[in-house]
Amino acid sequence: MEEPETGGALERWLEAKPRLTMLAYNMLGVWAQAEDVVAAVGEQVFQLEPHQVANVQNWPGYLTTLTTRRSIDVLRSAQHQRTQYVGSWLPEPVDHRTLPEDSAVNDSMLRLGVLLLLEELSAPARAAYVLHHALGYSATEIAPVLETSPAAVRQLLSRAAKKLRQAQSPQHDVSSV
Repeated sequence: MEEPETGGALERWLEAKPRLTMLAYNMLGVWAQAEDVVAAVGEQVFQLEPHQVANVQNWPGYLTTLTTRRSIDVLRSAQHQRTQYVGSWLPEPVDHRTLPEDSAVNDSMLRLGVLLLLEELSAPARAAYVLHHALGYSATEIAPVLETSPAAVRQLLSRAAKKLRQAQSPQHDVSSV
């Protein structure tokens, strides 16, 4: 028979699943990978012992942390695989209007152009940028997720913003005109 605490954990995961999927998609740019990440998080939650479930104080934060860290792992793995790939990587376009979760998470969606720009960032910088700009997390809230200090998160955000600004406004060589 299933423990009531474990059932409560699964209910929390099921409630957060649309938000977690959008978080993972915003970081990964591929819907199927985002669903895989969230499913793996659900499996991890299902395997928690009752005492571990009882120790979780903030379920949304805990699930966001698990999803973010797993997404970073996927990004690092994909980045390693793409070092051998010839060509440019483009995120998979998804029609968000057809998703039932759209009304709940519409504000957190990033446009395709931003996803392309995010490809220029390291995995931790990308995670910090998405958590901060798409989901409204503060540097203090992001720090434990990335296992770093709030000052380091602010530095990641600053460098990411600078890199994205540079990528958005490419320098044109006037002599070639």
